[in-house]
This record gives sequence, C-alpha cells and structure tokens, in this order.
Amino acid sequence: MRNPLDHPVVDYLVNILCSLLVAIICFELGGSLAKVSGNEESVLGLTFEASGALAGFIIVFLLSKKALERLRSNAAARRELSTVRVKVYVLSKGFDRKTRYQCEASLQNETTGATRTAQVTPRWEAGYLTLLFPDVLLAEFVGAVITDDLNHQWQLEDFQPFTHKQNVIPLFKSNGNGGGGGSNSVAKA
Repeated sequence: MRNPLDHPVVDYLVNILCSLLVAIICFELGGSLAKVSGNEESVLGLTFEASGALAGFIIVFLLSKKALERLRSNAAARRELSTVRVKVYVLSKGFDRKTRYQCEASLQNETTGATRTAQVTPRWEAGYLTLLFPDVLLAEFVGAVITDDLNHQWQLEDFQPFTHKQNVIPLFKSNGNGGGGGSNSVAKA
C-alpha cells in the first residue's frame, strides 16, 4: 500500500507552507531583492533574479519543488532496486513431513505491473513447512500455490515482503474419508 505522505498534494502543501515561511523570514531579514544563480551542473540547475516577497516565495517554491522531486526520484529508484529474502513459516495441521511439496510463487511489481514466477522448494524448518523467496523487490507482492505429491493445493494470499501474517487457503474440500488431503482449516503463514 502506498504511503499517504507520498501523495503529490501533500508535497505541494508542505512545499507551499515552507516556501511561504522562508520567503517571509528572508524578506524581513534581507530586504526585497532575491537572486539565485546556478548552472546545469549545480545541485538544482536554476537561475533566478526577482524582487518583492512574492518573487522570493516563487523562487523558494521552485527551488524546493525541484529539490523534492530529485529526492523522491532517488528514493523511488533505490526502492525499485532493493531486494530482500522473504521466509514464510506455514502454520497448518494439513501438512505432513512425509509428503513432498512443491511451490510456485507469483511476484507482481506494484510500480511497473510486471509479473514473474519462481519455483520455490518448500522445506521443513523449526517444525514448520517453510518457504524461502530469495531476491524479492520491496515493490513486489508475493503469492504462492503449494502443491503436494497427491495434487492437493493450498494458496498463499498475495502479500508484501514485510507483512507479518498471511492466510494459507486450502484449494480443496475434505470428503470425510481422508480423500481431501487434509483439513479445511485456514492456516497462518
């Protein structure tokens, strides 16, 4: 889910209020002439010369807007490239150590919309069926389908890397004779 503070309206409101405050302080302390100069290689690459409190406000607003855009783009680029290892312990009584399991993971990038799949080998760790998803981008949603060697399936609902608990939903119905492969209880992962 997107952070509410990352919304452009919030950026503009903060930018306007800060610019207004800085323009008033600068006008009171330094007079009514404002000059900012730079070239393409400088931090902001802008040049302005203006007079009056309104001109000071506009200069501070434009400079801070450009600086904020640059900060946001750098943060977004870092987030796109950051990966983590995600380990999921599947807590369910429907899994048996004697049965072999396979897992197909589906990873969808919320920023680009790109989807990729990966085969994950479930293993037993600390008494639980464990899934290890290597190299998950922070902007990706992870989902998985666990299949046993009798073709019974469980679905791990889509989650983001730092979600603490998720449900594993059995994709079958038990027939009372043991033919369903396990109980229908929802498990926590």
